[in-house]
Amino acid sequence: MIQATTETKLTTFLQTEDNRIDTSVGSDLIRHLVKFTNDMDKSIQYAYSTVDLIYDRYTKFVFENSALPSKISDCSDFVAGVSTFPYVLVATLASEGAASQAEQTFTMNVTSLPVGGANFRVFKTTSGGAGDTGVTIPLTLGINTKTVPAVSFNRTVKFQFDKDTVEFDSLILNGVASTCTAAFNDVYTGRLNLVPSGYYKYEVYEVSWTGAVAISVGNAPINENDVLPVGPTHGVVQGLVTKGKMYVADKSGTAQVQYTQRQEPSGTNYIYYGQ
Repeated sequence: MIQATTETKLTTFLQTEDNRIDTSVGSDLIRHLVKFTNDMDKSIQYAYSTVDLIYDRYTKFVFENSALPSKISDCSDFVAGVSTFPYVLVATLASEGAASQAEQTFTMNVTSLPVGGANFRVFKTTSGGAGDTGVTIPLTLGINTKTVPAVSFNRTVKFQFDKDTVEFDSLILNGVASTCTAAFNDVYTGRLNLVPSGYYKYEVYEVSWTGAVAISVGNAPINENDVLPVGPTHGVVQGLVTKGKMYVADKSGTAQVQYTQRQEPSGTNYIYYGQ
């Protein structure tokens, strides 16, 4: 059984050559299309491996995590600000009325920082309407979060950043996740979003070419039933060469259901549940 982890690259070796179908071409003209089916919701993902290295009996496969980091410069959630902090997340505006009085929070999981680091600060208006920029806070790798407490008056709150080359793979503003880091699957580049965790079925289909291999639109079949026009650069699905089960575990800290281990009581009259 394959073992995998959510939000993580998958590398595995699968037995393919014992069931090789097209023996009329060399291994350099063979690729494999892998079908992943989730046992719980029956969702299906297809992908060609970014590495398809064929050995005597096995093939090495590598699949990438589909959630790519985004940069502030590439994310339309940020609007223009002042010269010293030109990249702004608008949390709320005074014009929104009572809704602007609520607590305002942003959370960003930073995966890369520019040389010299980067900073953010909170701009907010006071009860009298004046602006207050507060202190400058350095961003750090990992989770960065800031909460502005609720107030009893209408106000504007903005989170301002001084560098646009900060990379992040998660951004949440007032409980709403940004689409700038939305995971996407791509059959041609081997990108998978193995969520939810749990059990999957995998099926490996042999695809062969008579000319140059091209894993791209119109040249590589997108599923086991896709038939392309005959041509040397058009791959042909030869058939199923192996299948099996895969278990996908949650990446540490991202479990869909989390438990707290409780200390066992010291008395004698109890039932100990454990978690």
